[in-house]
Amino acid sequence: MRKSPQANEEVSALSVLRPFFGRGTTYDLPDKVTLEIFELSESFIRPDLLEFLKEALPRWKKNGLWLQEQLPEPLTRGTGREKLLNAYSCICRLESRMGDDQIRNKMAVIMLHSAYEQACKEWRACGTQGRKRKGRGDASSVIDEILERLHDDWNQSDRKVQLRSRFHDKKRYGKRWLILTKALGMSLLIACSPKITSVV
Repeated sequence: MRKSPQANEEVSALSVLRPFFGRGTTYDLPDKVTLEIFELSESFIRPDLLEFLKEALPRWKKNGLWLQEQLPEPLTRGTGREKLLNAYSCICRLESRMGDDQIRNKMAVIMLHSAYEQACKEWRACGTQGRKRKGRGDASSVIDEILERLHDDWNQSDRKVQLRSRFHDKKRYGKRWLILTKALGMSLLIACSPKITSVV
């Protein structure tokens, strides 16, 4: 019985990828996961990339990639706390938008994660203990202050849990994109497909 073209393609892909990612390697991945990686790689770049760039590049050249009315660009200078507030504020405003605002949202979550890491280092270096609540550190207290400042419904007890969880989800999302962009370059934020975005 002849194998289908897809089956032949999978066999060929496994023969190439197994020595690098398969059982017995550093990654020790089973064939199923290796094939999932192969399938993702085939849809890594957005299919409309050329058309998208033809439309977007003139606009970006004129106005810059970030330009948004009433939306400040994420801070690259300042304290970790200032950048944390700024990045999270940007995320809140961008979240309901579509189009290339998805690119800005990825940029903002990366800035959020980076700002959080900087802020944690600053808090540890200062060794400030005065603001600590019982069982909770400076980081949690400052995050609560930021959430309270940006959300009018913060004082609803059930809402606090939701907003804290949402903040940390965004931060983890930013960490994943930061890891990917360090390995593959910042152009990934523009060129990757919706499928890759959903996996991240």
